[in-house]
Amino acid sequence: MTLTGTLRFRDIGPGAWILETSDGTVHDLVVGEIPSADLRRLRDQVVHLDGTRGGFGFGMMGASSLTIRTLRPAG
Repeated sequence: MTLTGTLRFRDIGPGAWILETSDGTVHDLVVGEIPSADLRRLRDQVVHLDGTRGGFGFGMMGASSLTIRTLRPAG
């Protein structure tokens, strides 16, 4: 599945990454193999995310958890 939204970091415990889509849906992200430098660089930016439903994201604060396969800036 491919989604577009704003990549956010929530500072709870060790931290949690989420994706906020334009319709207000929040997805908890399992970052897996995505380099932390890429996540920090794209923080608070609109991104395209390719991933699969499922996995266990630390934040447990969204409609679903998504395991990220690829992440890139939108536009």
